[in-house]
Amino acid sequence: MRPVLWLYSKHRLLNGERAIDLINRGEADKILAVIESLDEGSLPDVLRSRVHDRSVLDALEQLDPQPFDLDVWPVARKAGTP
Repeated sequence: MRPVLWLYSKHRLLNGERAIDLINRGEADKILAVIESLDEGSLPDVLRSRVHDRSVLDALEQLDPQPFDLDVWPVARKAGTP
């Protein structure tokens, strides 16, 4: 998944929240905890995904929160998929 899409998508490992919302609320530690658990392999295989580049997350933490006020359109791989 592309990093930008991941930031603005609801994620099951973040209890259905979007990473960007957690970052804007100053809760990036929750995102890092999920990523670290993926790195450590402590999640079941079904929940594992690709390991994310830690340098990208470090760079994101340095950014000031910005409001996102644009339309986001979902992308489906097949017709009828959410």
